[in-house]
Amino acid sequence: MSETPSNPEASTPPDSGEEKAWYQKPLNLIALAVIAAVALFAAFGGFAGDEDDLVIDDPEEEEEIVDEEEEEVVDEEEDVTEEEEDVDETDNGTAAPGDGPEIVIRGQDFSEAITLAEVYGQYLQSLGYDVDILTPAGFRDEAIQGIETGELNMIVDYIGGSQTALRPDDPSSGDPDEVMEVIRPAYAELGATVLDYTPGTNGDAFVVRGDLDAETISDVADMDLVFGASAQCFERPQCFIGYTDPDIYGIEFADTQTIEFGPILGEALAAGEVDAVVWNDTAPQIEEFGFKVL
Repeated sequence: MSETPSNPEASTPPDSGEEKAWYQKPLNLIALAVIAAVALFAAFGGFAGDEDDLVIDDPEEEEEIVDEEEEEVVDEEEDVTEEEEDVDETDNGTAAPGDGPEIVIRGQDFSEAITLAEVYGQYLQSLGYDVDILTPAGFRDEAIQGIETGELNMIVDYIGGSQTALRPDDPSSGDPDEVMEVIRPAYAELGATVLDYTPGTNGDAFVVRGDLDAETISDVADMDLVFGASAQCFERPQCFIGYTDPDIYGIEFADTQTIEFGPILGEALAAGEVDAVVWNDTAPQIEEFGFKVL
């Protein structure tokens, strides 16, 4: 017979050796009940901390909150507009563009220089600056003279060409930063400030008709070509003087013609009046007429 315990309430049930499941333990049941209550309470909005999460049963109360939110949005938009106006007026503490002097710019009288003057001038106008874009006239010498006399207060020029005009005896360089070191003080002597150069590149090119049997400048040395170029080219060592120098190219031209720099050079070349010209290598007529750059 099995022995009966004297105090049944104090007795411990025999261990069956099986671990009870978590939901069979009293403390876990209490925890589960609390978790369920919290989850249920939160589901009905009891723990919502933001107005956006509230569940509203009263339609009139909902309309009032929506109206308040719309007013807040309008107020925020007005604040942003005022801030934008403040930025436009102060421009981070600098004067507005219209407060400065009138900018007077004039392009040199050939296609690319005319375009550059218009690009810079119109861009500055779009920013609110007072800009007078004069009718194109002359070339580099006239542009620099315009700065000296005060007729112009802005010019756009090639840095290599500026060095040739202002410091012709200084060593030339293919490094634009080195060229800038030469021309900055040169322009400073004229009372002008040189701004940073742009990455765009353009240069003078030896241009011939597409049917000419030549690929390099040296190929035309003995072809007896008629050469056309602007008056300035015939005075420059990097132009006619260099082409005809026996120690450089040694070209012997059959004849030469002085032609105004610009589209007229292309017209003369296309018409066969000349066989070769010196022109800027970005001239659109080079591709249009099938010319070759040597």
